[in-house]
Amino acid sequence: MFSRRESTDKAMTIVEAERILDVVSTALQKPAVGGVRRRSELKGIDVVDIDTAVKLRVARLLLESLAMPNGKAGCVPIAVEIGLA
Repeated sequence: MFSRRESTDKAMTIVEAERILDVVSTALQKPAVGGVRRRSELKGIDVVDIDTAVKLRVARLLLESLAMPNGKAGCVPIAVEIGLA
């Protein structure tokens, strides 16, 4: 389980965030039964954890793009990687 409700004092790591997003991505790619997705596919991950994981990924990608040697921020690759494009 990835639920962090019991340990709110611990910060989420990038590794935990990526693991959460992998589980969510896998769950969303499975076909819905009768138009409904099963919550059990999320393995106990709550919406707060998903929100935090997405924010960490976006922040990491933004920082990586700003550190590119050509000095150009890579907003398009960020949108592609998080599934917005």
